[in-house]
Amino acid sequence: IQKFDKTGTFMARWGGEPSSQEGQFYYPRGLAVGPDDVVYVADSGNNRVQKFDLEGNAQKAWGKFGFAWRGADMGRFDVPWGITTDQDGHVYVSDTSNARIQKFQADGQPLLKWGRDGSFDGAFFFPRGVAVDQTDGFVYIVDMGNHRIQKFDTSTNVLPQLLAKWGG
Repeated sequence: IQKFDKTGTFMARWGGEPSSQEGQFYYPRGLAVGPDDVVYVADSGNNRVQKFDLEGNAQKAWGKFGFAWRGADMGRFDVPWGITTDQDGHVYVSDTSNARIQKFQADGQPLLKWGRDGSFDGAFFFPRGVAVDQTDGFVYIVDMGNHRIQKFDTSTNVLPQLLAKWGG
């Protein structure tokens, strides 16, 4: 991870060679800054989320490898990719190869999971990006394999409106 100021001047670098040590990464994919001035990183190769202060000091890591189709509990990932936070500091992670989204408290405590393999409403095929509208709280998921974006309310009920579709 590299940090730059608003003019583009390099300030710091976090991580280094691929590693499973806390504060290091193996294929970092997503990054989000929470409302409490912390940085969350989806560390895909290590199947975890890492939390840092704004100076790059590791504060916490959570997650382990697990297959959803084998009943993997929340907090287990198979290639976490996208990550974001909401205005309350909750963390949302796209658990890509498990075809689901997981929601956590800022300390990594699991709150909610939803989704499964498929192309029907509410299902995913390699969800990657995740974003939360800070005004209304809707959660938007980039469902890469299905070439669509899905919109959810905060209780994860699929809204009837398909927001976008692209590709063949």
